[in-house]
Amino acid sequence: MENELQKALNYIAIQALKEAGCKDIDYGLYKLGVLEIDTTTGGVKDLNSRIAQVMQSAPEYFNALDGYKKVEPRDTTQAMIDAMTSDLQKG
Repeated sequence: MENELQKALNYIAIQALKEAGCKDIDYGLYKLGVLEIDTTTGGVKDLNSRIAQVMQSAPEYFNALDGYKKVEPRDTTQAMIDAMTSDLQKG
């Protein structure tokens, strides 16, 4: 189950990196480091601030954007995370 949770967190991070204009998603994931779930939002803990840090440290890996848009978990992603976390709590 933990592997499925990590896949869900990676998916959220990938979507956020794409929306931030990341040119190399694999490198972006690497720079984000270990992803943890934010129990209050169901998303990735500190994702927006972590992406902003990566954008500052490696701007060449991002397309120029007018501004970084805060990414909120989508309904389908939230439902997927809720299902996985409830399975983990049962186990």
